[in-house]
Amino acid sequence: MLSKGERTKNLILARTAPIFNIKGFEGTSMTDLTTSTGLTKGALYGNFYNKEDLAMEAFKYSVRKVKE
Repeated sequence: MLSKGERTKNLILARTAPIFNIKGFEGTSMTDLTTSTGLTKGALYGNFYNKEDLAMEAFKYSVRKVKE
């Protein structure tokens, strides 16, 4: 069973990966990410070091989904 933190990270990745895929890193704003997740910037930064970290993890998430 996943912890609450792991579930939150998975939710963030599931909702942000498509945005990064469509808009790219530079084209994706933090507002895009907070809107898609329903979370605050603080909540995103509480789970990921910065936007670059989130983008990298979203990319890895997308690759895993394609492989599945």
